[in-house]
Amino acid sequence: MLLVLQLQLINSNEPGVIMFKTDALKCRVALSPKTNQTLQLKVTPENAGQWKPDELQVLEKFFETRVAGPPFKANTLIAFTKLLGAPTHILRDCVHIMKLELVSYRDKLF
Repeated sequence: MLLVLQLQLINSNEPGVIMFKTDALKCRVALSPKTNQTLQLKVTPENAGQWKPDELQVLEKFFETRVAGPPFKANTLIAFTKLLGAPTHILRDCVHIMKLELVSYRDKLF
């Protein structure tokens, strides 16, 4: 199966903000207002009720801690954006894996 990257840029009037959408999600990427050193992702579903709030939070947290955080790797960012363009059922399965990854990472800290 061939996955085609389905990202469309959206014009933003905010300086330093990149916005794009997929078939299922609208995404806003900007510098974190807390640190001005890391990127922050805000995800909004295109259709209400299609995504649970905790699934969107997992995407945002995974982006912040694993994709855009140090050490920065371009391939990680490219892979993540390709994943966002995947069909919803595939992306949802990946979000569940991300959630497990984030929980296991948090457990290692304590």
